Amino acid sequence: MPINYAVVGLGQFARGQILPAFRECQNSNCVAVVTGNPDRARQQADQWGYRFVYDYDHFDDCCRNPEVDALYIALSNSRHTDFTVRAAQLGKHVLCEKPMATSVAEAVRMRDACRNAGVKLMIGYRCHFDPGNREAIRRVRAGEIGQPRQVLGEGEHHLHRLLKARLGSG
Repeated sequence: MPINYAVVGLGQFARGQILPAFRECQNSNCVAVVTGNPDRARQQADQWGYRFVYDYDHFDDCCRNPEVDALYIALSNSRHTDFTVRAAQLGKHVLCEKPMATSVAEAVRMRDACRNAGVKLMIGYRCHFDPGNREAIRRVRAGEIGQPRQVLGEGEHHLHRLLKARLGSG
């Protein structure tokens, strides 16, 4: 049975990536959108056929909607915590876009709210199974490097899309 999501936040990333991707999903649907821009919400609902449209002032109504199973939080980073905690308190699972929070304290608050409510909290981080990340996780769990508080990384800049000779980049 597919999971019915409400996408919270209709910024460029949500409109350009998340909402179009739902059209390709076999196990998930977007049934609602939540935004601070009512005109944008109605335009997106008309374009994509969403059944429910909410503004931020009526976010709790979205969470109470029995046709919404989970929320995809795609707001600005500073708003992740409040919307995630509210969703959890109202019994909804949360998929939150990265970064999870702007501080460790906020991340812990999000985790605890979801744990206490018995709902899932997932972070939209695409590299969970990257070999380097898996090795770092293994080392942390094995106690080889202590308790990390922050992880910084550098991406691989030799991506195929950046190679002029192959793909016309530049």
